[in-house]
Amino acid sequence: MYRDNCFLIIAFILYSFCGWLWESLILPLLSGKRIHNSGFLRGPYVPIYGVGAITVFLLFSSSEKWYSIFIEGAVVACLLEYITSWAMEKIFHRRWWDYSRMKFNLNGRICLAGFLLFGLFSVVSVKFSNGFIYDELTNIELIPLIVLSTVFLTIFILDFTMTSIEMLKLRDHIEEVTERLRIEAEKLQVELEERGFTREKLFELMEKKKEGLPTIDGHTYKRLLEAFPNLLNRKP
Repeated sequence: MYRDNCFLIIAFILYSFCGWLWESLILPLLSGKRIHNSGFLRGPYVPIYGVGAITVFLLFSSSEKWYSIFIEGAVVACLLEYITSWAMEKIFHRRWWDYSRMKFNLNGRICLAGFLLFGLFSVVSVKFSNGFIYDELTNIELIPLIVLSTVFLTIFILDFTMTSIEMLKLRDHIEEVTERLRIEAEKLQVELEERGFTREKLFELMEKKKEGLPTIDGHTYKRLLEAFPNLLNRKP
């Protein structure tokens, strides 16, 4: 029982790390883009890959046909991705990723390319890697295994908690700045209609208006914006 739970935790972290490697290192190298942290969290893991891998592990047996695992695993993974996209958009009022420009997409949340990739990953995990990971973990004594999985889980929970708090602050910050800018824009429009302004005077006034706007950790915002460019697209 304890060993199985440790396997689920460690496998979740390993698959999340593999997902991070895929999105942050391999894909940028293949597409000629700059290597960067593509994840929501600070650490090197993308949880949706871990959740997807553990889900297909619990749902499918390695004795099933590969094409059955491929199709059903892809459906499950895409469903998880769609729900995650929708939930994060509702919580943070931002679109995190958008596949609208890709062919055969559904509301920009999932696409055919992702379906095929998730199907392939499902087959690899169920048929090969899950068994390998479990066999390797059986060679570790139970106490060290529990300690290892506890450390991994604790680090992940702390990272997730801290990042979520930062994102909620960032959401409130963006909302506040947007509202303040809207109000200031309306005031400027009235002032411009009442009397003329030179270009220099207008820029001087805008700089004064910006001084009172709240600020936020630039590193956090830059990292998340680089990983999720669609964050600037506000959603209700």
